[in-house]
Amino acid sequence: MKIFKHTLFISLVVSSLIIISTFKFDVFTILLVLAGGLLASFFPYLDFVINAFLINPQSESSTEIKSLFLRREYKKLINLVDSNSFSENKPTINSAHFQVILLMLGFYFITTRPVLFGFSFLLSLIFNLIYRLYISMPFYHQWFWIFKNPVSLSFVKMWLYINIAFAVIYIVLI
Repeated sequence: MKIFKHTLFISLVVSSLIIISTFKFDVFTILLVLAGGLLASFFPYLDFVINAFLINPQSESSTEIKSLFLRREYKKLINLVDSNSFSENKPTINSAHFQVILLMLGFYFITTRPVLFGFSFLLSLIFNLIYRLYISMPFYHQWFWIFKNPVSLSFVKMWLYINIAFAVIYIVLI
């Protein structure tokens, strides 16, 4: 639950920065931006739910996740996902290639007129995935499963710095 609380805090801070940077303080805009940020806090858990129901439903961790999800024990589900690192999963959302897609989508939002909900969701998700990669540093290899050879720790640190730089630039440019 500690990871979820931190990512929720990150989403609220990013949403606040977006509201401040756009200078739109009406209630609808604030609710739209906060909804995008809050949804981004829950989005990385979707990776584990999809894996449990569709990709690998027979594994032991999948049966636990499915039973908690179907019983609507979401707090226990979040605790389970945050406390374990499931090595049999090849994550999609919690991965480096998804971060690349998010950064390209952020560039698209900057070059067009962004919808505040989408931009809030995107930036909150970028920062949440940066945080999740940072705290999973001993097990960062599952984030870069798309590469044949394992990446070094210095590559991961550079990856984090580049992602942070792009996300900060996106906040400033909105």
